[in-house]
Amino acid sequence: MPVKLMRTYREIEVRVAQIETALSMGGEADLARIIEAGPIEGFWYFVRFPDRWKLIPVRYDEVTDKDQSMTHPDFWERSLVVELGRAYGLDDHSIDELRLFGTYAFPRGRISKAGNNWFSSWGNNIPAGVPFNKAVVERYFGLTPDHKVRWMVDDHEVVAAADKEIAHKLLGIKEDWPGESVMGQSCGVSILRRH
Repeated sequence: MPVKLMRTYREIEVRVAQIETALSMGGEADLARIIEAGPIEGFWYFVRFPDRWKLIPVRYDEVTDKDQSMTHPDFWERSLVVELGRAYGLDDHSIDELRLFGTYAFPRGRISKAGNNWFSSWGNNIPAGVPFNKAVVERYFGLTPDHKVRWMVDDHEVVAAADKEIAHKLLGIKEDWPGESVMGQSCGVSILRRH
């Protein structure tokens, strides 16, 4: 069953661009009209589309079924893989293969709160030379500099080398990004998780 988002992928892309523009112009004040009320938890992917790398953040208040226990694999399998596969012109069989074996192929992270503290757990696998602004992620989730978000490397968010290789093969991506052989996060585990 597909994940239903309150925003289209295009609307998410436009919102991310607005935040990037406001930040690049030093306009924290301009962000007030972009950032919605209050901070919220969620997760994000940083994915290589045919034209460029794209930040795909998902706030829990943007998921129409309000499933705040949704995980990266849920979102990948039920939504993002289809969008990515279509962007690359994959047939249904190849999208299904990418769905099964590519869950941990791209950089990702999650925004969470513990007590009064905000965290971004991530794998720190952004490709060298590719612009990535942590502040854009934070602002998308309604977090301001006052929240003092702590970015922490988390083994659960590390790109799995085996999944990355599947994405390279199926999508024809020549460019590389960091990935590791991670116990418990490989294409083999994706198969086991399904049965």
